[in-house]
Amino acid sequence: MIRNFIEILSDQTRILNSLVTLASVLHKSLLNYDTPMVEKVTSKQEDAMARLSELEEERLELIMKWLKLSRMEADSLRLSTIEHNLNGRAKEIISELKQKISSLNTELNKLNRENRILANKARYSVSNILHMLGSDQNAMCNVKV
Repeated sequence: MIRNFIEILSDQTRILNSLVTLASVLHKSLLNYDTPMVEKVTSKQEDAMARLSELEEERLELIMKWLKLSRMEADSLRLSTIEHNLNGRAKEIISELKQKISSLNTELNKLNRENRILANKARYSVSNILHMLGSDQNAMCNVKV
């Protein structure tokens, strides 16, 4: 059971790592107003998030079966609690994965916040341009727009 648990956590770590990479690409795409790349990256992010949800469901099912817990108990069980009840190499691996997951989550949250700000700025800029172009009272270089 512990081997399966570690495999699921490793898979989750790989997907989180790819989500961080995708968020970085999205960041650059937003800075460059590269709409086709934004759409492509967003699609890949959705696929990765779907797979992450599947793995989370597998992880919960495994914990419920392994530790004989209810779904609610399994869902609220912290990784550090499992780590403290292990020993040897399994404990070391879980500890490393826990640290990686925590670090990746922090980085992903930071990038997602920055990307939200960039997307909102882009939306605001486009909205202002459309408003200026659509208004009868605006003139640019003495040419009525």
